[in-house]
Amino acid sequence: MLAAVLPVPVAAVGATSWVGSNFTQDLDSRREVMACDRESDGNGVRGDYVPNGTGSTYTVYDGNGSGNSCAHSGSFSKRIYKHRAVEVRTAAPDGVGAWVYP
Repeated sequence: MLAAVLPVPVAAVGATSWVGSNFTQDLDSRREVMACDRESDGNGVRGDYVPNGTGSTYTVYDGNGSGNSCAHSGSFSKRIYKHRAVEVRTAAPDGVGAWVYP
């Protein structure tokens, strides 16, 4: 008797850029970005992102610094080309995560 091995579908997980415990991640088939603040340090988190074909950098901002929320960009008609997390610090240079390319 022969057994067939079939691929099992895996849920799509977006690319993630980290700065400390804060992050950005692409969603909605790479058409949306969320920025998540996961540190209760008073510093907000900004997500920088570039949709395909625009050449422009947009931002989404979770500015409460409380470590309990995420902000969403809303869905674009074009896919996201790249994004990164930025921790916005008042009295020090911003923490900048690496650009990720979903």
